[in-house]
Amino acid sequence: MSEADVILDHGRQPFEQFERAAWLRDVLAERTGESWRIQKVEGGFAVVGSERKTVPEGTNAPDMTSFDSVTIRQALRVSLPFYLPFLLLGALLGLAPVLAVRTVLEAMHLPGLPAWLDPALVIGFLRLAGWGVATLSALALFLPWFAHRYVVTPEGVEQSIGIIARETHRVRFEDIRSIGLKQGLIARLFNIGTLEFSAAGTDGVDVRFINIVSPMKIREWIEQLSGGS
Repeated sequence: MSEADVILDHGRQPFEQFERAAWLRDVLAERTGESWRIQKVEGGFAVVGSERKTVPEGTNAPDMTSFDSVTIRQALRVSLPFYLPFLLLGALLGLAPVLAVRTVLEAMHLPGLPAWLDPALVIGFLRLAGWGVATLSALALFLPWFAHRYVVTPEGVEQSIGIIARETHRVRFEDIRSIGLKQGLIARLFNIGTLEFSAAGTDGVDVRFINIVSPMKIREWIEQLSGGS
């Protein structure tokens, strides 16, 4: 193969996003009828021909027969529309409770708070409740992102759960029996899904990549790494 069989992004720099490299790989495969694959290199990804073993000099990339571990995180795009309004509302109440009270009174066409309500008590309660809602919303949104880590290593795939204490499950490429994909209607619209890896000799699912972006592309990449393609 020629030097052109290693495709990099503009300026001969690696692709920063896996999805962009995967799109180019699919286009090249369709137009050339040849097999192309994605390889992790220093600084991102490269698209290479199936027979290519090394990248051109000057790309700061390692031997294409090996790669550094790739970490994949859960997508925020599904939960973000649900939790973001509560996060913003809570922050508004925490930062400007007086403005919130005034806005509600004007919307209800009321001259002021009832005489039996202490304004200072109401404002203090709204400030406390606002920061509480904002904190809980932020935890619900970002805690799963921090707690779940999925890694594709040169040896296989692994799933780590936890922040302080981690529980890790691994499956080697040669032991992968099947790769399942779960993707509901909403998840399909957002291009996310869950990959389930089952190892030979076991009946259940050994490793799950939950709510990741471009699950079909990542499954195809892992199938190539495991020799399934």
